Formats: sequence, structure tokens, C-alpha cells
Amino acid sequence: MAEYTYKDVIIDPSDPRVEIGKEYYFSDNPAQLLRRAKLGDTGYEGSLTIVHENWDDPFTDEVGDKYCCIIRKKELPYAARQTKWLADNGINKGDKVRIVRKADNNEGGWDNFWTPDMDEAVGKVGTVSCISTNWGALGIEVDVLDVGPFSYPYFVLEKVKQKYVPFDLSKEEVRDFLKGKWVKGNINGQDYLFMIIGFKAVAQGWCVDLGGWFTGEDLLAKWTFEDGTPCGKLVEQINDQTN
Repeated sequence: MAEYTYKDVIIDPSDPRVEIGKEYYFSDNPAQLLRRAKLGDTGYEGSLTIVHENWDDPFTDEVGDKYCCIIRKKELPYAARQTKWLADNGINKGDKVRIVRKADNNEGGWDNFWTPDMDEAVGKVGTVSCISTNWGALGIEVDVLDVGPFSYPYFVLEKVKQKYVPFDLSKEEVRDFLKGKWVKGNINGQDYLFMIIGFKAVAQGWCVDLGGWFTGEDLLAKWTFEDGTPCGKLVEQINDQTN
């Protein structure tokens, strides 16, 4: 949470911190107001809509209630906002993200710089390779093919969900790709780790030998590669609209 003290309490309507449309905590008692701000009490926060300089309760919120004192909401430090964004979007190392725009140097508290080489990554999808919350190296490192790994601020990134379909084992090039790959699965409560070494054409189509014969549909439903990625073909990347 952001830190608040009595210095943040605003009583004078002409205070330069007073701006219509900005977010505030509201109360009629400075001590109570400070408690609400420290607790992040959402029941008494909102936009300032009207200021009457000569009224006893000069500050009006978005629902029309009037108060004698306010505290302007503070933005969390960059590191805390990045941590919240990562949690809200379920982003971890190895996930896919899209770089949606350029960032200004030190924009929004991001303690880093945008270099010309990073321009090539805008609009492209990369893999999260490192997450840093250390001052002097804030950002999320994303490795983009043909661009390389660079550290980006969280607010220029967009999570990408991946869609997989079963491998078409009837294709020789697919079988060649899978041959020698390690896969893991849980069958009837038992964990297994197998190397794919054999294939067989049966009545239901081509299958792979994993201590039993499994179709491409079985591979996607019951098995993953050793690194945890789905045992299927990536065919589509879909924007996750979580903000």
C-alpha cells in the first residue's frame, strides 16, 4: 500500500493538489480520513466532481456526497505495480507476451531506458525470460525472436494465451519431430516419463508408443513435454484481455 500521513490531508479547496476528476479518499474527520487512506477503504474513495470554495464541506464526490477533507490517492511505486500486474495476469517466466508499444525512458517510474533496437519488438510476441524488481533494473525481460532479450516495463506488455491442437501423427515430418522427445504424464494416478521412440498405424490412426499406444488426441489430453508445455501443435495465439 502507498504511505499516507497527515501532510496528505487536504482541507483548503485552493490547495494545488485539488483537481476535478482525480481520485481521492473522502471524510469529514482528518483522523478518520487518514485511517481510510492507509487501509485503502474503497467505500470512501472516488472521483472529485465539484469544489465549492466557500462551503463548509467543499468537496463533492461522484455520487454527490459532500465532505470537508480529502486525501489524493497516491500511485503505488513501480515495483509494486509491476508485481500486481504480474499476479493479476498470471505472468510467470516462460509465458508469452506481446510488446504493444514503445515506452519513454523512465516512464511511469520504470527505472530503465528504451533503446532503438527494442523498436523492432513492437507488435511481436516473445517469451518472458526474467522478472526483476530490483531498483536500477526494474522490468520484465522478454526474448523476442530476431530481436533478442530486452527489459520492458509491464505496461507495454500484453499477455498471450496459447492454443494447441493434437499432433497429426500420420505426417512423417511430425513423427520425425517427436522422435526422441521426452514426455511426461499421469496415467491412472501414476506418474510416467517416456522418450518417444516408436509409432504404429492402428485402426484409429497413427499412435505413439508410451508403454501403450496413444493417439495425437491422447498426447494433448494426457501428456506434456518435459518442460511442461502441452504435447500438441501451437496453432494460434490469443490476446488475454485481463488488465
